[in-house]
Parts: sequence; structure tokens; C-alpha cells
Amino acid sequence: MLRQKHQKHGWVVTMGLAAAVGLIGWAVASHLKAEVGEVRQERDVQGLPMLEFQRLFDKGDVLAVDVRNRASYETGRIAGAIHVPLDDLEAGPLGVADVKRLARGRLVVTYCSCPSEASSLRAARVLVVSGVPAKALIGGYPKWAAAGGRVERGTPVR
Repeated sequence: MLRQKHQKHGWVVTMGLAAAVGLIGWAVASHLKAEVGEVRQERDVQGLPMLEFQRLFDKGDVLAVDVRNRASYETGRIAGAIHVPLDDLEAGPLGVADVKRLARGRLVVTYCSCPSEASSLRAARVLVVSGVPAKALIGGYPKWAAAGGRVERGTPVR
């Protein structure tokens, strides 16, 4: 038996060794479950192959999010894509809330021009951790444009 007396209030807690070990095990398991959940969320951020994106895009089942800078966005973007720079997504909840509202239940597909999809993967991770289903487009804008995908240029009219 473990016996603990509170110095200030004078109450005594008596606990069997098995109960103490069980309580410690529960606390450790809860902590590990939270960590595994965070790792799983990051691992679950996936790249979306171009052909799968094209199929979803043609059906209107995705919201394309360009996470590049404004100049790149205006030079050329996937038709209908919204512009939410990576810095805006990482800075706080406003960018994420805008994306979630505009997605209306569709899969969010982030894209950039990086050969490794680094920016779009980071953006997708921010969205997934915030509860928004998201994937990063493999090949990004350069592969989309090279494949003859619909593009827009200039400042979007709102």
C-alpha cells in the first residue's frame, strides 16, 4: 500500500500498488496515444497523383489552393484555384478558416512549384491538423501546366 498525506490540508490518500501502477500506465498510454495521433496526422498527409487530381477536378470534387507567392499565382495558376500563401496558413486560423469555408466538404488540394512539393505538403499538413481533409498535388503547377491542364493568368476578378 502506498500512503500519501497532504501537508497543507491533512488528507490522506491510500492506494494499492496495483492501482498506482494502473494509474501510471493509464497516464503514459494517454500521452502516447496523443503523440501517436499527432504523428499519424502528419504521416497521413499525402501527395495526390496528377491523374487522380484531374479526375476529381473534372467532377468539381476538389478545391485547389495555390500556396505560392502572389507573383507566381498571377503568372499562372490552376483554373479556379484560390490563393492562400503558405505563410498565411501557418500564421494563424484565419487562412485555415477561409479554406474550410470555401471547400464546402470537398477535398482540399494544395500545390506549389517546388520539385519536392515541400510548400504544398507543409500547407496540407497545417490543414489536416486543423481538421480539413487535404492532400498535396504531386508535380504541382509545373506538371499541371505541362500536361495541358486548364490555367488562368493575371489578377483574379472577384
